[in-house]
Amino acid sequence: MVTFSTIEQIEHSAHNDPTVKAHADVPNGYFFIVNNGVSAVPTASGELWVAINTPLGDDRFLAETTIKAGERLNAYRVKDWDGKELIVTQGSVKSEIADLAIGAVLKAGADGKLDASGVNTTVTFTVVEKINYMGATAMRVKVAVVA
Repeated sequence: MVTFSTIEQIEHSAHNDPTVKAHADVPNGYFFIVNNGVSAVPTASGELWVAINTPLGDDRFLAETTIKAGERLNAYRVKDWDGKELIVTQGSVKSEIADLAIGAVLKAGADGKLDASGVNTTVTFTVVEKINYMGATAMRVKVAVVA
């Protein structure tokens, strides 16, 4: 799961496109690029987005939920958060958060998760702090757009 560290990130700085459809079953917090209105696996130079859906019904209490293929993603353009922080739980990271060093630089991988050897080079995520987020292992990461 990926979430905002401040309300301002939703209200003022985020470009949101709620019309993007999932290309496959994807976990909430999945990083992707958009191709003709549909999510796609991240590429090296594609504009990076992240799915941050608000779960409904019984799923609203689950930390990790799945968005089914063909359903709409609440897609947020990551570059709009340049210099801001996100909270990321283990489900959106390939490596174990416990094994990551503060200052480690991560990128989105072809599996839609953050990893030191990720493929997308448009945005990086620097580990700022390891935290407990609503009972889950998580970390705060700082977003940086690569020029």
